[in-house]
Amino acid sequence: MSAQPARRRSLSVSCFIGCAVVALLALVLMLGRPVSSTPRAAGCLAHLHAIGQAARVYARDNADLLPPELETLIDNDSCPALLLVSPLSRHQEPSCDYYYVTGLTRRDPADWIIAFGDPVYTQGKGASILYLDGHVQYAKEPQFSQELKRFKAAYETASGAPPVIIPPH
Repeated sequence: MSAQPARRRSLSVSCFIGCAVVALLALVLMLGRPVSSTPRAAGCLAHLHAIGQAARVYARDNADLLPPELETLIDNDSCPALLLVSPLSRHQEPSCDYYYVTGLTRRDPADWIIAFGDPVYTQGKGASILYLDGHVQYAKEPQFSQELKRFKAAYETASGAPPVIIPPH
């Protein structure tokens, strides 16, 4: 009978050591992560995702046209003003910290960009991007610049003019 408690104690110690090793590895990985993995950067992605949902609801109610500007989503109570403030900027309301492409519809290509964060907030290391299909991603440089260039070229090819991008204000 004395072998059972010793075996359980040994298993408990092994389990504790295993958990400690996993926690230590997780900490090491977190410390080495890029800007996009910080809580504020994750908040930026969450804000853009919510903005995308609100823009799609707006479009559904407005002949598939996305809002003319992001503030329209606040004016029609589709999203709170707080969502337009990037957690990376540390600005206060009222502010809009995202670039916004105006003139899009829900029928445009899914990989077109609706909005994106200002790379200034990451010291030029990249930015968060919201796509027409609703997905968001953080793109490091030079991928961010390439993605923006790809979108602008596709838009201009399709429409004959460059996209109108409203800057943060």
